[in-house]
Amino acid sequence: MMKIKKWLYIANYILFVACLLISSFLANGERIFGDHPTYLLTFKEVIIVFIILVTLLGTLIFLNIKYGKYKPNWILISLLGFLFLTSLIALLTFKDYGTYSYEGIDGAICTFDFSITSSLRATFIIESVALLISTFLIFDVSYQIVNSKDLIKFISIFSIVIIFVFMLISYITEFDKYINLIPSLFKDGVYIDAPRSLFVSKNNYALVLTISLIGFIFLHYFYKKWYFIAGAIFVYINIFFTTCKLLLILDFLFVAAYLYSKLIRKFNDNKKKNTIIAICSSSIIILAFISAVIVLATTNKFTSIFNQDGYNTFVTRSWIWRRSIEAINMSNWFTGVGHNLFGEILFRLNTYDMVSQFPNNTKFAHNGFIEWLGNGGISMLLIGLFLLFVLYYIAIKNIKKRDELPLTSLFLLITFTLYMALESATIILPKAFEAIVISTFIVTPTLAYYREVNITID
Repeated sequence: MMKIKKWLYIANYILFVACLLISSFLANGERIFGDHPTYLLTFKEVIIVFIILVTLLGTLIFLNIKYGKYKPNWILISLLGFLFLTSLIALLTFKDYGTYSYEGIDGAICTFDFSITSSLRATFIIESVALLISTFLIFDVSYQIVNSKDLIKFISIFSIVIIFVFMLISYITEFDKYINLIPSLFKDGVYIDAPRSLFVSKNNYALVLTISLIGFIFLHYFYKKWYFIAGAIFVYINIFFTTCKLLLILDFLFVAAYLYSKLIRKFNDNKKKNTIIAICSSSIIILAFISAVIVLATTNKFTSIFNQDGYNTFVTRSWIWRRSIEAINMSNWFTGVGHNLFGEILFRLNTYDMVSQFPNNTKFAHNGFIEWLGNGGISMLLIGLFLLFVLYYIAIKNIKKRDELPLTSLFLLITFTLYMALESATIILPKAFEAIVISTFIVTPTLAYYREVNITID
């Protein structure tokens, strides 16, 4: 058990949250939520914000080395330092100007010109450092400066309050979309008219809502109150209106895994009652699934739920992945294109296709592993996979400690590893704020339990 002063405990919360917010804002290209910059900074403003971030981080580390129990993980720091060097090489060696060619979907050879200014190159370097800082905070600092359970409770409650405000704003500003969604559910392009909220694009709204759903599940673990499950169900209904099929499936599996694990652990307390609950709930799930498949199959609407303006979800993603590989080929595979520079190149490739082939003008690879490869090359991919493997190894070992918190974190880890296969948000080396919050939900309790770190206020 580690005891720290109350003033330090409070300071740690303030500094930690501030550092995460600022590092995410910079690492994600000046975005809080969504696809577009929340506020586009000038180069001088980027430098000022970065200096503030480094100052806050330095203060946090200094206070916890001098007055707390913080011990740096030099292996992690070395890996992050190596990633900084490879990112620096990628960004500094990319040509100032060039004409690039690629093969279009129709087989025609397309070309485009791309140039990068010195200030933009420097901005990308600063943003790459911000990405490494957020990873350092989550993987090495969080569980050593505050109690992991207190941090999870704080993030859960804070996220739920903020996101419920977003939901209220969405109801007011996007009311017609909620009303019109059901009648047009099986029409091509329904995704285009899905609701969003303040600062949040329709592409990210489902992931933002998922944060509050996760918060409700963790609060149910801590306080064992039924209304937290009711809150999670309410949020899930809102995710349905975003028409995000991937999160509808994964969130359902996460909640089901959590509830069934509790049922199994408590089974011997009341075998008859728990058997009835298990049979009834399983029957409802199976019946609902079979009914949905029958309805979709008989109405020939099964494939339409995966279409966006006539373009199949899986087909468009395969095109984006192909464009991502072509973007990497414009640089080198060891270091990648460079942090956020990869997104700029990918956007140009996809924009040309948007004009002539399909509507995918995106900066994101829609696959977390390809995102690592594009931004940081094979070096980032290998380090990301290594950290992911270590996290799984630790999470599985924690199951033996007879506590549902590490098991819940393991379920969440599995859920968002699957999410990474079809979306850009990553739980290792996360840059989107949504991914950073979810990564904290997973990593902090997992590492705290493994290292048996239990911080209390002196």
